[in-house]
Amino acid sequence: MYLRRPDAASGATLLDVPRDILMLVFHGLTMRDMAAAAATNRLMHDAAQCPSLWADLIISCCNLRGGILTEQLRGWLAHCRTLTVEAPAAPCASLDDSAMCLLLQACRPGLTRLVLSGHAHLSATSLLAILHHSAPTLEEVHLRGCCRIATKWADSSVPALPRLRILDLSHTNVSDGMVDALLERSPALELLKLNYVPTISDAALARVGTSQITKLGLIGSERVSDSKLRTLMQALPRGNVLCDISFVADLPEASTVSSPEVEAVRNQAAANAIDKLLAAYYAESGRF
Repeated sequence: MYLRRPDAASGATLLDVPRDILMLVFHGLTMRDMAAAAATNRLMHDAAQCPSLWADLIISCCNLRGGILTEQLRGWLAHCRTLTVEAPAAPCASLDDSAMCLLLQACRPGLTRLVLSGHAHLSATSLLAILHHSAPTLEEVHLRGCCRIATKWADSSVPALPRLRILDLSHTNVSDGMVDALLERSPALELLKLNYVPTISDAALARVGTSQITKLGLIGSERVSDSKLRTLMQALPRGNVLCDISFVADLPEASTVSSPEVEAVRNQAAANAIDKLLAAYYAESGRF
């Protein structure tokens, strides 16, 4: 599409720009720029109220001034369907349970994606509030680094999550019971990240083999046994279990093979283990 710049003599102004063209421009603006544009005149303000502009919302903790939501922010939250709250550089300034409660009150039920990674003050109370707020529609929940999520809960307190596909609980302290309850109530779950969760053991993963999960991250989860890792690797598609490999391979009995063959098997198994371990750490850094 080509727009000819109007001549000054024609008297054309911004008010003469077609609304659909104006909406295309708005979709390319950041939230801050859109708010500034909306403050210029009534036409821009009315155009900025289109719900589709605020469906994918990214805010920072600085938008919460003293734990109070501005009317403008409340208006944005009312239309959002995916919400990302960027974590601050200083952990002491991250969201806490009370601020999360305010955000959820401003959001209409129906969120599909929620990213709260890095907010170290959020607890299991916030996690349950999030799940109950948009249980029927939630598809992705990212809580990486929310290390205070550790409180145990009753299985009955977890709502059904029929559409949840992606759940990231890496660098938290979730319990076996919490993971088991989430797996039980998330029949569509495909990707589960439990990297660097020191509190889970084999008991948390009992349902994985019979679930829809195709990708599982267990890097740094030291209480998960080698035998459980072997079982998971057999149950899930090859290469989709990322973990620390502390075993090399199940070698054949020494009596059935010669020493050179044993050495060859060991070398090949060690090479495979190193390849998997490197792939796991590369994936943990951003691709998985």
